[in-house]
Amino acid sequence: MTPSANPAACKYCTPPSQPRAHDMPFVQGLRCSELFLFPDQTHYGRAVVALDSHHTELFQLSASKLAAFMADVADVAAVIQQISRCDKVNYASYGDVFSHLHMHVVPKHREDFDWGRPFDLESQAPRLLDPAQRDALVDRFRDGLALRLQASASARR
Repeated sequence: MTPSANPAACKYCTPPSQPRAHDMPFVQGLRCSELFLFPDQTHYGRAVVALDSHHTELFQLSASKLAAFMADVADVAAVIQQISRCDKVNYASYGDVFSHLHMHVVPKHREDFDWGRPFDLESQAPRLLDPAQRDALVDRFRDGLALRLQASASARR
């Protein structure tokens, strides 16, 4: 953790027993992170993987924590590809506004308006899902991750 980081003011460090300091629906905990559905679903399936401890940079993590975090991101990306049937998954980690290590995982399709360039962090016309659509997408993530983690555990045996 950097000396200037303030976990008490971090929107991702809210204890699970308290209301979250952001509007992203919680999907589930992973190896060393938490998965959230991004509210703007202009890119259907867009999600955020946030580290479960307060760090601001990848290089601050131990080798094992870094490997676990990237495995979480890869699992989420695989499920996003399955859900969206995208042509490519894009990844972004900034942190200059929200200083907590997190990764945007965003499906892209060749026919998308922004194919060939970075996705917009904030869309001009966000696509917000109604509660039933949002809950169905959260369930698809949970089902896909359960199958992926189950297959991964079987492969290690």
